[in-house]
Amino acid sequence: MRSAILEKQNKDLRVRLENQAAKFEMKAAQYEEEILELKEIMGTMPNQVSMLQAYILEREAMIDALKLEILDLKGKLSNQLKISEKLGLIINKLKARLKKNSSTSDKPPSSDAFVKPKTQSMREKSGKQPGGQFGHEGHGPKLFEEPTRIIEKKPCSCGKCGSDIDVCDDYIRRQVVDFDISVNVIEERVYSATCPNCGNTETETFDDEFKGPMQYGVSIKSLIAMLNAYGCVADLKSAEILNSISGGLLNMSAGTVVNIRKALSEKLDDTIDAIREALILSGSLTLMKAVCVLMVS
Repeated sequence: MRSAILEKQNKDLRVRLENQAAKFEMKAAQYEEEILELKEIMGTMPNQVSMLQAYILEREAMIDALKLEILDLKGKLSNQLKISEKLGLIINKLKARLKKNSSTSDKPPSSDAFVKPKTQSMREKSGKQPGGQFGHEGHGPKLFEEPTRIIEKKPCSCGKCGSDIDVCDDYIRRQVVDFDISVNVIEERVYSATCPNCGNTETETFDDEFKGPMQYGVSIKSLIAMLNAYGCVADLKSAEILNSISGGLLNMSAGTVVNIRKALSEKLDDTIDAIREALILSGSLTLMKAVCVLMVS
């Protein structure tokens, strides 16, 4: 709708400018004819020469002004045409964007408009009912053979007469699978001892895992790597997730997530160097550089 209005306005402006230019050209031609007639009269009317010369000068000035105005109008028309072309391109892009949805592009279904596109299956109809067919073997989750906790529910008495009943060995089982998240704090204590004979003092040393007063263990670092690097979760969000699932016991910040990620990446330096040397030996490093240059450009 907006495109049609702009096109109509541009068309009306173009017609008006062309009509105005034609009028100006007609007036200029008329003035030139008048000047010629006046020049002929000047030859027969010497007394009116000065007046006619002034008139001619005035008309020539008007012609020059009209020519300048025509040039200005042509420039405005050219600018309006360029603006119209740009607006047309923008409108076409917006129309193309509106036509895109999850079925015609890589946009997720959540970005579709209120009118969802109708999905159409490409498979031919087989005449069977949808869903699993009779005799089809299921592929659901299998029951665990060694559950963590077993709850046995045995009837104690007959629900009809109240007498004691014998419980059989057969049972039907169902399972609920869940996991518990707990924070394990391991404290290592280093003691000193003094020899009673020579007075020498011996002090134990901390293991390599205990480098500072408090540090995070391998499981937390692995979870950060999965969330932050593999799952593409932001640094602050990763810290908030760990603080939440720990019940607030962890007071982790986004900076801590960044430091852990950098420390883990430094451990891959030897692996990256080995891969680089293998690529150099195989002659594939030039191809890898070319791919990197294309990705950057």
